Amino acid sequence: MIDFNALAVKQGVLFSLLRYVSFFISFSGQLFLLRILVPEDFGQYAVLVSLIEIVCAFTLSGIQHAAIKYQHLPLIFENSFGLAILSSIATVIISLIIFITTEVIFDFENARNAFAILTLSKAMAGFSSVYTASLLKDMNFTAVGLVDIYSNILGIIVGLIMASLGFGFLALVGREVVFSWLKLFLLRKAAKIKLRFRFDLAVIKEMLLFIKSLLLVTFSSVLVLRSPSLVFGFAETKTFIGVYDRTYYLSQLPNTILSPVLNNFSFTLFSKITNEHEKIKKILELQIFVLTRAVLPVFVVFNFYQELIVLLLGMNWADITDTVKHFSLL
Repeated sequence: MIDFNALAVKQGVLFSLLRYVSFFISFSGQLFLLRILVPEDFGQYAVLVSLIEIVCAFTLSGIQHAAIKYQHLPLIFENSFGLAILSSIATVIISLIIFITTEVIFDFENARNAFAILTLSKAMAGFSSVYTASLLKDMNFTAVGLVDIYSNILGIIVGLIMASLGFGFLALVGREVVFSWLKLFLLRKAAKIKLRFRFDLAVIKEMLLFIKSLLLVTFSSVLVLRSPSLVFGFAETKTFIGVYDRTYYLSQLPNTILSPVLNNFSFTLFSKITNEHEKIKKILELQIFVLTRAVLPVFVVFNFYQELIVLLLGMNWADITDTVKHFSLL
């Protein structure tokens, strides 16, 4: 019989270590990009990606979690793949309507081309989530973590090359495109399953009912996170948006590091011990213990060592130190 307490610690530590490596790679790449690019570049990218992620939060949310929760149902991953196809089509259609009817958002050079490219890349997230669910079902957190690392590395390399060649915000688009497509390719290889389109109404109905229960929370959280950049896109300069976007990113580093670990690992484990409330309680207490202690160092650094921000990011970002300090309180 599996000792889930031991499994929780072992898999949690392993996945966390891989996530920390991935974060270090991503954060190091961000620092180099921040020194090459200017706030306006990050602002232009933030406006486009915010709009796309709000759309994706509505169309693609919950597929991975639904596949894990109903892993006992027949052909669940084939049905999840079918749902991912339809969700991706919906993402493209909604984005196309926005592309045709909106002018204000696309008020800078190459905005429309970048939006179309990002839409196609983000639409692939539904397929990646199905392959991820297949790996998590088998508790293969190592493969998921390694795929994230490899995708990050190549994405950052491409982004840095494009930034050095003067592509501006398109360097950030290139990084995201490479990351998304490589992640999908590697997940498909790691999962070692061939998925085909299937649409069993009974299974899809179960999945959609579960996704519906998550949708409000997921969509609201993405809306709160991304809507400021989108709203500022109508009223403020792209430089202002870039400063806001990177400031918020820095202030939320603990969540950035730990959220994927908590979301992927916890949900997978809890789905296997749904009725064992004491075990779930102990795991949650451990996670809260770790999370609260991860927040403290970031708060201390941003409040008492603000010169470190300028040292890391460069003089282009010297004006954000006070803002980061205030955001770190949230």
